[in-house]
Amino acid sequence: MAGPKIVGLGGSLRAASRSRAALEVALDGAAAAGATVELLDIRELGLPLFNPELESDAPELAQAFVDTCYTADGMLWSSPMYNG
Repeated sequence: MAGPKIVGLGGSLRAASRSRAALEVALDGAAAAGATVELLDIRELGLPLFNPELESDAPELAQAFVDTCYTADGMLWSSPMYNG
């Protein structure tokens, strides 16, 4: 039986992000414990800003992001703390 699926969401826009590095350590620990892991990096997702005036379906990138999150058994989020 496969372990749980853990999705990590890195929220920093900085290329050399310390919060992303910490997230990778946490995901490595989850993988070592038997989980299937996936890292979603906000810099690489290319998600559009939400606009409530647009009544179209979610863009393909946004739908893929949502689908990945919905299939997760758990999530780890990392967020930068800018300027202290």
